[in-house]
Amino acid sequence: METVYVYDGSFEGLLTAVFDTYVRKEEPFCVSESNNFQLLLDTLVYNVVTDDEKAERVINKVTEVVGKYGALTIYRAFLSREQGRAKAILYYIRLLMKMGKEAERFLGNEHVMNVMEMARKTGNEAHLLKGFLRFGSLSDGTFYAEFSPKTDCIIFLGEHFKRRLSGVPFIINDLTNKKAALCKDGKLDIFPYESFEKPQYDASEKDFQKMWKDFYDTVAVEGRENERCRMTHMPKRFWKHIIEVSGEV
Repeated sequence: METVYVYDGSFEGLLTAVFDTYVRKEEPFCVSESNNFQLLLDTLVYNVVTDDEKAERVINKVTEVVGKYGALTIYRAFLSREQGRAKAILYYIRLLMKMGKEAERFLGNEHVMNVMEMARKTGNEAHLLKGFLRFGSLSDGTFYAEFSPKTDCIIFLGEHFKRRLSGVPFIINDLTNKKAALCKDGKLDIFPYESFEKPQYDASEKDFQKMWKDFYDTVAVEGRENERCRMTHMPKRFWKHIIEVSGEV
């Protein structure tokens, strides 16, 4: 009979599941988050209890085998929010323990390929958003930006703008995952929320947005407009949060 591992949806919970597969000497048929779990016929269910100590032992061993960047690849894959990522990561880590760093190049294995592709997806979206995120000034001087990503990449944006906006307080609001990154006095915190009331912009913010939109429209060369090319470099799903193309000021 096949075994299904059910964890709480956290990265630490998944790493605990990896640890438990070795303790229990099992190779689970499926790894599912508790909030998405559907009971299957002819399966045994093992409920993973998240243990930070177990999770730390797993990630330390992974880092020892493939280095910090290799461990970051696994974390990025987890943040992709792709269906089936938990099972792919679990078996990828088990393969790393068996083959060592060579497993990273074993792209003929579906789990290795899936982890690399999911990590690439998260990394690419974070890279694009570093250029497409648009901040506005609130009445207290805090910068505010919101976006609707496909992945859970807010941690990378928060760290990036913490460096770029040194000393400037800011809030980045992830509308998809209902998370916000708050940076104040050089300290970055990321927290989930149930509801969020959009803060009011500074009185002059709308004027600056209109000036930026007017500048963008003025320097545009109508005869050289290429909508398809623009969508290639600036995915359309980002447009609603980009002042110059959203049509809203």
